[in-house]
Amino acid sequence: MSQRKTPFSLSGLGTKGIPISRPQVFAKARDGRTSIGMVFRDAERDSRVSLAYCADIAKPQQQWQVRDLTDFSVQFWEPAYDHARWQQDGVLDLFVQRSGQGDAETLQAVEPQTAHVLEFKPPESPQSPP
Repeated sequence: MSQRKTPFSLSGLGTKGIPISRPQVFAKARDGRTSIGMVFRDAERDSRVSLAYCADIAKPQQQWQVRDLTDFSVQFWEPAYDHARWQQDGVLDLFVQRSGQGDAETLQAVEPQTAHVLEFKPPESPQSPP
């Protein structure tokens, strides 16, 4: 069951500006445990780059932790990360750039935006917060 409170609809014509991005999911098995994370953008979190993370998915007592990785809005950004860097180094490099999205093919005026690479390295210990 969802805990989301912001209603939205995909009905109508054209591309829709929706309040939550398509998430990017990543996982890593190490030392007998599998950690899993999900990067997303959500209007209910002020459209910041956010992370939901569980250090050991096999342990029922492990809680998912959710935190914002930016202190600024990325508006309608969609997550993208460097898959090779994640697989080789266990480091999540996210391409981040604020973007606009008009509803039903309308234009949204957005000035040129700075692009960032946000680097995240999950904690080594299952007890440590990300």
